[in-house]
Amino acid sequence: MGGSVAPLRDRVQALLEGRAGVDPWVIAAGMFHACPRELEQHEKTAIERAYTLHIDRATPMEPVNTLSGFALYSRRLRVRVGYFLTEIGADADFEAAGEQSGGSTHESVEDRADADGILIRSVIGSMRNWSGLTGVAIIDVAPEPPEGDCPEIQGDRAVAVHTFTVKSRDALPGTSYGPSL
Repeated sequence: MGGSVAPLRDRVQALLEGRAGVDPWVIAAGMFHACPRELEQHEKTAIERAYTLHIDRATPMEPVNTLSGFALYSRRLRVRVGYFLTEIGADADFEAAGEQSGGSTHESVEDRADADGILIRSVIGSMRNWSGLTGVAIIDVAPEPPEGDCPEIQGDRAVAVHTFTVKSRDALPGTSYGPSL
């Protein structure tokens, strides 16, 4: 269990930032960028397509047998993506460095967040993108239905949440007598 979240987190970040993935399940480099704090506290001029990643604690899918050297777990993984909003009637195109790709009105942000959500769910949900991790073997990454009808509007920003259920076979710490990953 010990370090099995780290390879999962590293892979999701690499997928979102365009540093990993198997064609055609890839995201262009620079499209999304990691946010060093919660999206609600991030500067509004840098919120466009900033993301945060949250991975819940592992829940055993069956009793853990320490003699086998591994255990089966389920976790929830949430990717939160921010978008910059302007008031209705304000400048329709906000230019942000790098990843800005359209207007910042409610309608254009909803359209962009919907397209981004389809891309994120297809890339993270593709099993072809999950081989070669150390200490954890991914069994399934299932996208959950989107939360709400559209991104959550929070004044000068909107936040879209993409949730997945991750099932994995994690190596247990210490000496084992069973097969290795």
